[in-house]
Amino acid sequence: DTALIRQQWPMLRRCLLGQKVDARGTLPFFGDETYRFPGYELFAAGKPAPDWVHMLTRSLDAGMEYTVATRALAEMAPAAGHPEEVAEYRAAADRVQRATEQYFSQASGILAPALSDISEDKQQNPFAAINLSAWWLGYEGDPARMEENYRQTLRYLLKPSGTVMSTPQVGYYVTLQLGFLLHAASALRDPARAQMLEGLLNAAEASGGFAEMNQPNDRPSDGIWGHHRFRPWEGGINSEAVLFALTGLEVDLPNRALKLRPWLPPGTRSLTVSPLLAGRCRMKLELSATELKLTREQDPDGQPLNVTIAL
Repeated sequence: DTALIRQQWPMLRRCLLGQKVDARGTLPFFGDETYRFPGYELFAAGKPAPDWVHMLTRSLDAGMEYTVATRALAEMAPAAGHPEEVAEYRAAADRVQRATEQYFSQASGILAPALSDISEDKQQNPFAAINLSAWWLGYEGDPARMEENYRQTLRYLLKPSGTVMSTPQVGYYVTLQLGFLLHAASALRDPARAQMLEGLLNAAEASGGFAEMNQPNDRPSDGIWGHHRFRPWEGGINSEAVLFALTGLEVDLPNRALKLRPWLPPGTRSLTVSPLLAGRCRMKLELSATELKLTREQDPDGQPLNVTIAL
C-alpha cells in the first residue's frame, strides 16, 4: 500500500534534503536524542559525567540514520512514482556512508560516537546508545569493522547483569540502549545474548514498561530525571529486540520474502510466537528441541510468501 507514501512524498524528500550535511559529508546531533538526558541531567544535579558526548559536535548516529533513511527513499521512490530521484538518493547515501566510515573510524576498533566540527579530533570512548544502534537501525557498514566496534565497545561497557553502561564512566543510561544491545547481539549471534536478554527483562518495571532513564543498578532513576517517565519509545525498541532475538524475523513485504532464525534460550524447552506478522498475513511459530512448525493462520491477500528459516 503506497497511498500514504505518495501523499507524504514532498515532506519525506524535504526532511531528507533539508539536513545539514557539511562539506565532509558529516551531520550534527539534532538535539532531541533521548540518550542526551542522562548526562545533562547529571550535570544539572552536580554529578560528574566526564566522558559524555557534546551535542555541538558531528554525530556518528546521525550519519548512520541519514544513510539508512536515504537508501529507504531510494527503494520507495519507484513505487511512489518518482523513479527519476533514485540516483540522487543513492549518491547522497554513498557520500555520507563514506564520510561516516572515514572520519569516525579509530585504530582501537571503536567507532567514535562524536567528531569535532572544526577538526578531525574524535571522542575516543564508546557511547552505548550510539555504538550499539547500527543493527537496530539497519545500517549496513563494513561487516568486519562493525563487528569489531561491537566487540570493543562491550569490553568497556558490558556489565555482569547483561546490561551496559552509557560510557566507561557513566552508569546511568536511557533504557533503549538495552534493546540496541540485544538486537546487535542477536544479529551477530553472540553467545552472550542470553545474558543480555535476561538483563533487558530484569531492567523493566513490573508493569512491563521501561523508564526513560535507569540508574547504574538497572532500576528507574529516582531523584534525577526519568522516574515518572515510562514510554512507548523505549518499550517499543526493547520489545522489538526481544522478538528479533527469539525469532530473527525479517520481513521484505514488497518481495513477499520472510526470514526467520528462531532461537531457544538456554534452559528453554519450547517457544510459541503468535501472531507473527508479515503485512496482513498472521502466522504462528512453534519451536522445541525436536520440532519447528510455522502455520499460516490468516492471510486476506492469499499471496505466496518466500520463507527462509535458519537454525
